[in-house]
Amino acid sequence: DNPERSLELFEKVISTAKEQTPEQFQWIFKALEHMVILNFSLGHSEKVLENYTKLLSYTNKVTRNECNDAIGNIVDHIGHSSNKKLQTIGDQSNDVSIPQIYGITLNALKPGSNNERLRMSIYVKLGKFYQREKDYQNLEKTVKKLYQALKKDTGNDTVSIDQGIG
Repeated sequence: DNPERSLELFEKVISTAKEQTPEQFQWIFKALEHMVILNFSLGHSEKVLENYTKLLSYTNKVTRNECNDAIGNIVDHIGHSSNKKLQTIGDQSNDVSIPQIYGITLNALKPGSNNERLRMSIYVKLGKFYQREKDYQNLEKTVKKLYQALKKDTGNDTVSIDQGIG
């Protein structure tokens, strides 16, 4: 009901998780996921980027399923928003575009990061975003990148979509 209060409580979860145990990482990761979504809803782009970057730094400390679920939730939430740009209050120079969020995600999920399936899924979601926006030039570029990524992962010129993301 009060997003600002919720953000404070999620910050408290993170600050109290002092022990470096897998369970603590899981709680930090979940808190960051909620903070990204709340900050996005409030239009706080700097906080979105800050919290999302922190969340991505924990991807190797949580299970693959937790990672896939959190990143999928965030990307779906942001990608389906009618707010094409996030803006920091009073400072237009810090706008963050939705494709930029996808790009940050793809950079964090470099080949060999043990999250290839998620990486391919992000390419597909980015392509769908460009299709909804009728941005066919960027859609074409994204499809080519997806194809190249699938080709690298399989070592094969005739790539089946099932091999990479099915």
